[in-house]
Amino acid sequence: MDLLKFARKFGPALALLAGTLTMTPGNAQEFKWRMATTAPEASANYTVYALKFVKYAEQLTGGRVKIQPFPSGVLAPPFGVHDAVMNGVADLGQTVPAYIVNTDPANIVLSGQPGGMAPEAYFHWLYYGGGKELWEEFRREEMGLQPLIAGLGTAEIFAHSHRPIREKADMVGLKFRTIGSWANILQGFGAAPVVVPGHEVYTMLERKAIDAAEWSTPSGNLKAGLEKIAKYIVVPGVHSPSYAFEVIMKKEKWDGLPPDIRQQLQLAAQLTSFDTYMEWGVADLDAMARLLDGRNEVVYLSDQFVQEIKQAGREWVSERVPAQQAKGNPWIKRISDSYFSFQDKWEATSRALGR
Repeated sequence: MDLLKFARKFGPALALLAGTLTMTPGNAQEFKWRMATTAPEASANYTVYALKFVKYAEQLTGGRVKIQPFPSGVLAPPFGVHDAVMNGVADLGQTVPAYIVNTDPANIVLSGQPGGMAPEAYFHWLYYGGGKELWEEFRREEMGLQPLIAGLGTAEIFAHSHRPIREKADMVGLKFRTIGSWANILQGFGAAPVVVPGHEVYTMLERKAIDAAEWSTPSGNLKAGLEKIAKYIVVPGVHSPSYAFEVIMKKEKWDGLPPDIRQQLQLAAQLTSFDTYMEWGVADLDAMARLLDGRNEVVYLSDQFVQEIKQAGREWVSERVPAQQAKGNPWIKRISDSYFSFQDKWEATSRALGR
């Protein structure tokens, strides 16, 4: 959506703010940055999330910030974006915390927590429940990076699978492509996790090198064509009910930017989050309708298995707290305490609030 059309649709106040911020003095400093991303160029994760932030960053800074994005594998491999920024290979990186869960397990709580909050609750926690502040403090202290939360996603499809999955018992022996903490949790259910980048999912599933794969939401998976090569579509995506992308840069680079540029980039990131959440949500409605009306068999996880996944997700986190604290690392406890407390409050009041 064009920024001005977006502004007219969602309020004159935003339009006024955008117009004010894009007034640029003739001698103002300009910035040209290269941004590594995690997704292939044809992926919706690239075209919807990465390119939208690039557009809004340029528009809201009046053209003072120009970002050249690169798909995965050009500046950095999919799982190496954080390193590329820290090592100076890229000025910016667009990625998801789940890709570095082995660096610090707190990353999975930030984005893609199995059994975690659905998008509406997660959105509230990030922006008004303390999540964004914790995320920023965590990145700056532990990695020397400044994060911008730039893109929110909806629930994924649990799996495109060659075998139906309804109960925990159906997971035994299943070769399942995934990433993050879900790989460890799958082992607890008796499955055999296979951790590979997203661009390998189609080929591995087509050749039956794996039995099942989780990749993206309905619209992302439909674009990837996964429904063409596996009979069963398993829902709901309780393993990853919501997630967010971050755009990262070195904190000293961020701290050295003019205050107005920092403000405008924060606004560009938040606008990207709101816009991608709305666009992705509608796209998923349309995609799921097509999948439900298609030739695949849609299989629903049992309520019991959904609750078992939720419990296993929290147990995975709690089991890692003592070891991290023993190393002097407070982050998984701080972030998970905030996250789960907000989730519990949301669920306790959701019926009365009509949520």
